[in-house]
Amino acid sequence: MRSRTLAIAALTMLLAAQLAHAGEGGDKARAKQHFDTGLTLFKNENYAAAAGEFEKSVEAFPTKNGLFNLANAYRALHRYGEALEIFGRLTEEFGGKLDEEMRANVDKQVAELEALIAWLTLEIVPDGATVSVDEREQGTSPLAEPLILGAGEHEVEVSLEGYETAVQQVSLSPGEKATVKLTLEVVAPDVPEPEPEPEPEPEEPDSSPEPPAEAEGKHPLFWIGLSGTIAAGLAAGTFWGLTADYKNRYEDEVDSYDPLGEDADQDYSQLKDRRSKTVTFNKVAVGATIATGVFAATMIVGIAISGDGEEDEPAPVEVTAAPGGVQVRF
Repeated sequence: MRSRTLAIAALTMLLAAQLAHAGEGGDKARAKQHFDTGLTLFKNENYAAAAGEFEKSVEAFPTKNGLFNLANAYRALHRYGEALEIFGRLTEEFGGKLDEEMRANVDKQVAELEALIAWLTLEIVPDGATVSVDEREQGTSPLAEPLILGAGEHEVEVSLEGYETAVQQVSLSPGEKATVKLTLEVVAPDVPEPEPEPEPEPEEPDSSPEPPAEAEGKHPLFWIGLSGTIAAGLAAGTFWGLTADYKNRYEDEVDSYDPLGEDADQDYSQLKDRRSKTVTFNKVAVGATIATGVFAATMIVGIAISGDGEEDEPAPVEVTAAPGGVQVRF
């Protein structure tokens, strides 16, 4: 019985070892696939995509070549701090397995990168805010150590629920150790805007006619005559102007009329329309002029009736129709 139990235990351990080896083999295969894809992308200068493939490769199964190429992809993207971090990991994990050529290359690049980077310390109030630099999340404040960034311009964004997001531009020089302090402001509560008070409706002017005769001491005939004279005079002036305008158009088109032309029928029809409107406007103008005289006479009568009793005759009123209006002279 005991020998059977030991045999079962040994078989179980053998199967576990085989499964582990099979899993490790699968990780290596995935790592190699991503590594090869990353090399192709890197050669085509698609460094961002290449970095993504090298990251997947070292995540599946880290190798010295995978880490070395990932660091170089970060350097090509100017992510100098991350490149230094990967070079450090390469030295730490594979230091004894690096040949002289790769070790010399790593040491040279580390020295060059250290001359291109700067250190940024962020002091943020309150704690617990999410920190991003150049749209890449760096962690939650307070950060354990200064950020290692490439020299140049960087955008720092700090956000925390319940607070206004703070964004600040930072310019770093090579080798600089800078400190930026940010205090987040509490989001102001939403206060509903007061509804605007309705504007008072404008008072409509009193359209009821005032008794001008009593206010001014004039007879109603005077005001009737004055209003009619102005209205009729304006109409007369307008229609005399239209008459003259259409008459001029008619005369011009008569001179240029070609009875044998292609548009002779249309031109003749237009001539008839011009002449018809000229005659119509003339009749209306004559009528309005006559009405102007009638209303002017009415106004004179009103002046005479509302006189102060003196024997002096009222001043004559001269009404002249003009294009676009009327002239009234007392």
